[in-house]
Amino acid sequence: MNPIQVTLSLLTTAEKVQVTLSLLTILASGIVSAVVTFKLNAQRDARRMRREKLERLFLAHTGFLRQLDMHWYPLFAVMAGDIPYNDALDILIKQSADEEKHFENLEMLVSLYFPELGTGLHQLKEIRDRANDIIGAHKRKYVQVGPHLTPARQELGNTAERLDAHCRSFRAEMVKLAKKLGASSKHAA
Repeated sequence: MNPIQVTLSLLTTAEKVQVTLSLLTILASGIVSAVVTFKLNAQRDARRMRREKLERLFLAHTGFLRQLDMHWYPLFAVMAGDIPYNDALDILIKQSADEEKHFENLEMLVSLYFPELGTGLHQLKEIRDRANDIIGAHKRKYVQVGPHLTPARQELGNTAERLDAHCRSFRAEMVKLAKKLGASSKHAA
């Protein structure tokens, strides 16, 4: 007989039950501990991944807003009558040669990871579409009359102000999300 069998043969039935219960308790607590640790690690990893995606969302949003600004800037000059439309188009073509697909990244990240920011994304699309309508109407008028001062410049300026308000609001929502995900700084996101 091996030492464990010898020891068990010396124990009474009550002692055997107590030893068995003790071993089962140790085994069960080990399993519970492993499950809890696994779950906590999985939650921590999920929060970390979402924070990383939120950082990418912030960069995509900022990049897209910068692209809109750079796209609108030469058109403001056209609408003021400062440069011809063809010069603005040349500037826009040069700018767009190296542009990243910030809007597509922004849309993907909101759709897949942050659906709670969908309202802000929808507002951004509305602002972009409104600006495109203003720019398109001005372009049609420009084709008819050539360079001219236009109220479209003021309309595009108002749309740019809406874009600034959207930016502040959307960033505030991203900061709230970052805090929920355990970001340590009030400036996180």
